[in-house]
This record gives sequence, C-alpha cells and structure tokens, in this order.
Amino acid sequence: MAPGDWGAGTGKSILAMQAAGANVGAMPVVFVSTETRFRDVMLQAGQFNIDLSDAVSLADVLAGRVKDVKTNLIVIDLFGLAREYRELLRLGMRRDPGGLSHP
Repeated sequence: MAPGDWGAGTGKSILAMQAAGANVGAMPVVFVSTETRFRDVMLQAGQFNIDLSDAVSLADVLAGRVKDVKTNLIVIDLFGLAREYRELLRLGMRRDPGGLSHP
C-alpha cells in the first residue's frame, strides 16, 4: 500500500473484502474488522458481489454458537469480541459476586 492518508472512505474495507473473497477458496483467511460488525461486513461484501457466505465469526466460535468450523474464513469482529467479553464478565460476576476467581 502506498503511504498517505488512509482515513475514512478510502476503500480499506472494500480492498480487504475483495482480497478475502478472492483467496478464501485457496487458503485460510482471517478478516479483522475494527470498525464494522460481522453482520455489516457480510452485507457490504454482498453489495460488491463478494461471496463471504462461508464466513464464521470468531466471537460466535468462542461463545459456543458455532461448534464445527468448516470454513477457510474467520472474521474477527472487535465489536463481537467485546460483547462476548462483557457477557463472560457478567456471568463471572453472577457466579462470584466478589469478582475474584477461586481455584
């Protein structure tokens, strides 16, 4: 990538989606989204006729919603991971109101 201003609206996400869509059949692909939710990544890719339908969210895998991963495409959605982290904290606090884990 050329040096310069890669701020909002410069096409970084579209470029990453195109690269993911072009390579997912040939090799494992990890797509990291720092600004867009998993669902929105999938919708945006579809608008550009990029098929990411086999994608699996890492947050869904970690939460146990996806048991058997049979895809070359994992999406790391920081929004989703943050949501799962908050849920794990909430569940932990419910089990241990003091917030301390016990062996």
